[in-house]
Formats: sequence, C-alpha cells, structure tokens
Amino acid sequence: MSHTSQTICRNCPSLCGLLVETEGNKVLSIRGDKKSPLTSGYFCPKGSASMELHNGEDRLLSSAARDHRGKLANMPVEQALDRIHGELERIIRRYGPGAVAMYYGTGVNNHSLGHSAMKAWFHLIGSPYVFSSMTVDQSAKWVACGRLGTFATGKYDIGSADVLMVVGANPAVSHVGGYPISNPSNSIRQARKRGLKLIVVDPRLSETARFADLHLQIRPGEDATLFASLIKLVLEKGTFDRDFCARFAVGLDDLRRSVAPFDLAYAADRCGLSIEKIEQAADLFCSGRRKSAFSGTGPDMSTDSNLAEHLIETFNAICGGYRRAGDRIGNTGPLFGGVPTQEQVFPPHRSWETGPKCKTADIGPMYGEYSSGLLPDEIFGDGENKIRALLVVGGNPAKAIGDPDKTLSALKSLDLLVTLDFRPTETTALSHYVVATSLPYERHDFTGIYDPLLSVPFAHVAVPILCRPPNVIDDWEAFWGLAKRMGKTLTLKRPLFGASHSQIPGPELELDVSTKPNTADIIRWMTSQGATNYDELLSRPEGIIVKSCQGQVTPATVDDGARLNLCPADVISDLTDLRRSGDDEHASDYPFRLVVRRMLEAMNSAYNNATRTRRRNPVNSAFMNVLDMKALSIEDGDSIEIASPYGMVVGRAKADSGLRQGVVSMTHGWGSPDASNDADGTRGAFSGRLVSLVKDRQSISWMPRQSAIPVRITRRERPPAEVSSNQ
Repeated sequence: MSHTSQTICRNCPSLCGLLVETEGNKVLSIRGDKKSPLTSGYFCPKGSASMELHNGEDRLLSSAARDHRGKLANMPVEQALDRIHGELERIIRRYGPGAVAMYYGTGVNNHSLGHSAMKAWFHLIGSPYVFSSMTVDQSAKWVACGRLGTFATGKYDIGSADVLMVVGANPAVSHVGGYPISNPSNSIRQARKRGLKLIVVDPRLSETARFADLHLQIRPGEDATLFASLIKLVLEKGTFDRDFCARFAVGLDDLRRSVAPFDLAYAADRCGLSIEKIEQAADLFCSGRRKSAFSGTGPDMSTDSNLAEHLIETFNAICGGYRRAGDRIGNTGPLFGGVPTQEQVFPPHRSWETGPKCKTADIGPMYGEYSSGLLPDEIFGDGENKIRALLVVGGNPAKAIGDPDKTLSALKSLDLLVTLDFRPTETTALSHYVVATSLPYERHDFTGIYDPLLSVPFAHVAVPILCRPPNVIDDWEAFWGLAKRMGKTLTLKRPLFGASHSQIPGPELELDVSTKPNTADIIRWMTSQGATNYDELLSRPEGIIVKSCQGQVTPATVDDGARLNLCPADVISDLTDLRRSGDDEHASDYPFRLVVRRMLEAMNSAYNNATRTRRRNPVNSAFMNVLDMKALSIEDGDSIEIASPYGMVVGRAKADSGLRQGVVSMTHGWGSPDASNDADGTRGAFSGRLVSLVKDRQSISWMPRQSAIPVRITRRERPPAEVSSNQ
C-alpha cells in the first residue's frame, strides 16, 4: 500500500513543499504540496528528478575504496572511515594539518546538519584550507563585500521593491535572484501587477528577461563598462541618493573622477547598446523609492568580474538601494535570529590581505574560504609545501573548476582524495575512498542553512520517509566518526555560509564521542535556539511561517564611523585598466563570446544523467543567433567546433532567436572533462575545456574566466551515414 508524506525539496533555497508518494522503499510520485505556506503547490523539474535519484538511478549505494588494481570496490563504511582516518593521521603527522584541504559543493549546502558537522570537523584538524563552489562562480561577491562593505539591512526583494535590476541572473530558472524566489515566474507576474518595474541586463532574452520592462541585451563581459557609465550618469544628473551617500559612504569624489572617462557614447559602443537604453535604465532605476540591483553568476564568471560586481553594488549603494528606516523586514530569522534591523554599515574587511596565505600565491581567505581557482596550484605546490589530501563533500571539483587537463592532473597527484557524495561524479571516479551518503528523503533535516536568506520567516523540520541503504550514512555521521577516531569532541554550531567554524557566533553543542548521538536530538537542539522549537515544527509537516520574525528597519542612531568605501585605490586602478582594455586581443581570431546558462532540469552537474533530463536535453546544445548560423551555413543539429585560445569542444548547434548576435550559449557543468570520452559532443560538450587557470584569471579571487569566453565557431562536415539518416 502506498503512503504520501509531506516534506520539502532540498535541491535549492526555494524549499518547495512536496507530497512524496512511496511504496516500500520506492518513490512512486512527487507533486507540489498546496498546503505549503511558502510555495503553495509549486515545484520545478529538479524536484521531480529527485524521484529517479532516490529509486537508484545515478546514485551511490555503497562506500568504496580503490583496490590494488586501481578499481573502486565496495567496502563497509566503518572500514572505509578507519582507513581514511589512518591516511589522514599519517599525512598530518608528517606534513602538518596544512597538507589537508576540503572542498564542498551544492550537495552539502542543502543539508544543514552536514554543513555544520563538516566545518566543525575541519576546525578540529587545524587546517585553514577550505574551498567551495562559491569561489567557482561567485567569488567576486565576496571581493566586493571586502572592498565596499555591506549595508546591514539588505536589499528589497521581489515582494517589496518598486524597481528591481537583475544583472546576469535568471531567477525564473535558477530560483535565486538576490533572494530565493519560490514559484519565480508567478512571483514576477504578481509583482508586476502590483507595479514593480523590472530591468534585466543579459545578453540573452532569458526566461526572466521576457518579463522585463527594459531589457539591456549587453555584449558579454562588458558589465563593468555599463555600470561605470550608469554611475557617471546618475552622478552627473544628480539623481543619486545624496543623503545616503553623505551618511553611509566615503569615496564619492574618487568615484566621480574614476568613472569620468566612461561617457555614454563610449559605453554604448563597447556594450553594444543604444545610448537611449542606458539613459532609460538609469532613469527607471532611480525613479523608485524602493529599488535594488542584484547580480547572478553572469558577471561573476565573466571578464573583469571583481570590478563588475563592485560597480553593480556601488551603483546600488549610491542610489540608496537598501531597506531604510520604516521599511518592512520580512525575515529576521526564525531559527537563529540575528538578522540586522537597524541601519548600519558593516565596513570593508580585506580578509585576503591577512590570515594564513596560500602556498603558491600571496593571498589569504575570503570569508573563511580560499579561491577554488588556486586549488590545482596548491595541490602541485612548491616542493614539500603542498596540499596532499583533499576531502570533497557534496561537490565535483573535477568538473566545476575548469581547465580539466590541469585540474584532473592535480587531483590524480594527491596522496589522498576522499569524496562524500550520493551520486557518482567525475571526482568520485578519481577518489581513493568514496563515502556514500544519504539522500534527502532518507534523512532528518531542517531549514537552518537558509534561515537568514529567505524573504519570509519559513522554518521546517523533515523526517525520513525512506530507508537508506545499509552501507550509506548521513554526511554528519562521517565527520562524527572521524572525530571519534581522533579522540576529539565534535562541537557543532549553526550552519552558516561565508564563515569559518571559529567565526560563527552563537551557542555550541558538543557531541559525545563515546556514544553516537541521535540525529533528531541534534536537530531538536538546533531548532530550539530561536522563535520556534522542534516539537512545534514536527507537528507542522508543511512548515511554518513564524510571523513574529518580521520587523521594521530602525534608523541609525550613534554614528560609529563605519562607511561603505565606494572607490578604494585598487578599484581606481581596475577602472583605469578597464578603460584601456577596449580592444580585446582575441577579437579578430575569436569573434564570438560564449556565455554559460542555467537549465531548468539540472542543477550544476546534478541530474545531468537522469533519464528524464536526457530525454529532454539529449545534448548540451550550443545556442546561437539564427543570423550567425546563416552566415556560417550552420543548421539546427549541426556539429560545430567551438575553439577558445585555450581549448576546443564539439557541440550541437541550436537556433535561439533571443540571443544577441556574436554570442553562443551553453550550459555549464555538462559533458566529460576528458575530451576523449566525448569527442563528438554527443553526451554534452564540457565548456570548462575552454578555460585557462593560468592565463586568464582575476586578481584577489584568482577566478578564471568561465563565461564571455572568446571563441571561434566552425561547422563540421557531417559523416555520410549521419547525412543519409537525417534525410
């Protein structure tokens, strides 16, 4: 007999309410839960795809170790943890804790308890070297916070803004656009009915751009140029927020001088936009009282990403694009609280200039983490001083970082590579040990990691609705097991992005190393720190909106001297370099720009191999403007070579009338990093092969250019058999 359970999707921060129908240990169906106070029945194809994953397709059912033949062979998880502990102990004893690093990805970010335990254990061993997927595609956001600072009350969201500017993000597909957006397309429609004006900056007529009042279809990689000109324009016209800048910012005169060369005609030419559209964007944005500008991964993965992100945030700041005194705050944090409600500035903090530096570069951590673009260099190291052991938790650095020849070579050279994951990846294929971890419907969970990030104070506790396989454990259990073998207490704190374990504030929970703790008891403690408690949440399987955790912004009182730094010295230097870089050195040989895009059915590299995803997307299509295709005699489905200065992939062309000319667009994270495994691009061309970790990286973040990549497109001749089969 089947049974239907209420739970939440844990693919992304939208936390969609689900009704999961099961029989035995199999998922029969998944549909939206109309009783969910957060999503009211909405869920997307990624939530649906989790059914196949739970039923055994594309998942790991046992932990494993590499045998003497170099093959992964199943191994009892406790034996695997024994061996992993022994290997780590040997490496730390000989080379010190700095020889061990950790990389974590999206998989553990959606498991609050696993995230907390992961950071707690890594703190125990005493190594600072944490890397994550955040520095694969959004490190510029941390650089901007470090150079500009942060306004504590945050930005307006889609439910409260009069005007929103969305730059290089597609929340209609990704569900994230500054804030997690539940049922994004409907949310945008409702906001526009309310009067919201939407500006989208994107080289694609994306699913979000189709809703826009104004779409700036910019030339890829020119976001910094556009926002330098927008800043110059609002300063000249006097439409910026003088009072906000006078009270909360410094560097306005330096900013004015530094953007002076970016006049409208120059910017319009570089950005491929009309002067009128740039002026219209500035006027429309400044017309609203409640306005905010958000960026996604687009500008952060492209050219001049650090500067682009800084200028987007600076444009938002000088226009007063933050919640101000009297404005409503929709979420002050139901589980952990602590969301600021008073106008104040968290000043710039250049953490990368202090703290433990990398082994191969004079750079420290950004918000408790190091740049993933440097991870291969840190593994190769300098003589004896290098990373020798890497623990990967819910991530896939073999594919995420790019430049696979260098990245794969680095991972293969490690003395110890351990991966905790619930699905096979390119990284598990290289690992010495793989610890198979539970899937969401098999474990206890709660919404702690997204507590401060949602626009409403939603809280939820999930319980297992399926039995996990016998040789599979939760992420947190692996770290408790390693701590036990070390004879040390694992001390948990709240799960929190952008902070090392020692930087996380609040109460602590010490886990007994002699007796294995109960997961529900840990979550009971975690969920009883704020405005609700475990028993209340357990009694409401649809989740709770904790209305007491909503408030109002209060005005700044005593002036503590903290200010946003609109234009520090290195940003001035970046702007000077940007003005000089108008002629791209690759423009003649590589006339196209490749941009990456999100796919509704997949998330990063997850669900790429799911049957329903492959049925809808059998290849990683290379989308092109129809006029570009005609000029190159390319038709839909033709095999094309896409070459950058650093590599080449084979893709399948597909017409996209919403893409500006001169741009080709592909999904990031598809295909095989090893080109020999997919020479014809039939399994999904891997755009990371077009990336260089040596010749095209940013300062500070060491972020490689993963989008707006200069490329050349060449049509491949169809084999005779393929031609005849398509006639």
